[in-house]
Amino acid sequence: MRLRKLLFPMFIHSSKGGMQKIVTDLILGLSKKGWQCTFITYRGTELFDELNAKGIDVIGIKTPHNIVSHFIFLFRFYKIIFSYKSPIIITNDIYTHILLSLYPYRKYEVFVSHGGDYKSKGTEFAAKTGASAKIARFTFKRVNKFIAVSESQKCALHQNAKVPDHKISIIYNGFNDNRIKPNDTKHDTTRISIIGYIKRLKNQGILFKTIKDLRQEGYNCELNLFGAISDLEYYNQLKKETQTLGIEHEVHFNGFVTNKDFIYNNTDILVSCSYQEGFGLSIIEAMAYHIPTIAYAKSAGPSSIITNNITGILVDHNESNDYKKAILKYITDEPFRKKIIINASNIFKQKFSYKVMISNYNKFLLNIK
Repeated sequence: MRLRKLLFPMFIHSSKGGMQKIVTDLILGLSKKGWQCTFITYRGTELFDELNAKGIDVIGIKTPHNIVSHFIFLFRFYKIIFSYKSPIIITNDIYTHILLSLYPYRKYEVFVSHGGDYKSKGTEFAAKTGASAKIARFTFKRVNKFIAVSESQKCALHQNAKVPDHKISIIYNGFNDNRIKPNDTKHDTTRISIIGYIKRLKNQGILFKTIKDLRQEGYNCELNLFGAISDLEYYNQLKKETQTLGIEHEVHFNGFVTNKDFIYNNTDILVSCSYQEGFGLSIIEAMAYHIPTIAYAKSAGPSSIITNNITGILVDHNESNDYKKAILKYITDEPFRKKIIINASNIFKQKFSYKVMISNYNKFLLNIK
């Protein structure tokens, strides 16, 4: 008899991240396929409350705040794991995976790799010590199966974390476009948007000079930033820079917005300037909304989604002038822009829709013996 119980432990307070959105959608979709899905997280947090509101079966554990409470937290977590007979446990982040790896009895674990390069030496915008990557190389040996959300993630797991290739499957993240009504209303202003946490990794400030230069050349442009503040120092730096460049009225800090229609109906071009993304959820969302996209070619996630000059534009250098050229291509070449939108919409339906994601996960899980 096949396993039908799925546990999703994720000890994150916020509900605002793309990974949390994907996992929530995955649970709802798999539940409709007959899987018994239970989420385990911190009790009384934003994420806990949102999951409850959506009717997802969620178990809460009190957030630890000192050494003693950490032991209590681990005891309660392992007690929950022990109480479920023969579940498939799906982990989505290194922290939760490491907690599970300390559990003395083997459980069937599927690790979904949304991001991370698993290099032992940290990078400027990742964990600088590389400690989690070093631990993962050892603890990953206990994982039964891996899911990578892109070819680049599979490569990182295989090459850097030394995961055997036969253990890794690729299942792309998906976005539910059932209620989308693309907004084709014409505007005098070209509205360029970046979606993601306000932090240095996302590199939002690179477009400030781009906006100033475009406006000086006679193009009426504005920049919308959608995302919660993760780095207050960086946020204050960005605000100051808009004033220095004289574009404080053209750059809008909108904070975290849940309404996708509002975001994309106020977007004409979607740009991802991140130095690194594990996937790039906003890219496929924009494809579904018929919004043309631009991303940094060396950012593994977006470059796995976008085919340059076919389904979007990839810039070779993370520099202001490169983004300006790409934006101008969309503004001045309408046939090119329409071709990109059509191609991107088609590839979205083939690879990145919510239905495709749920179907692929269901097939994957049913093949587990």
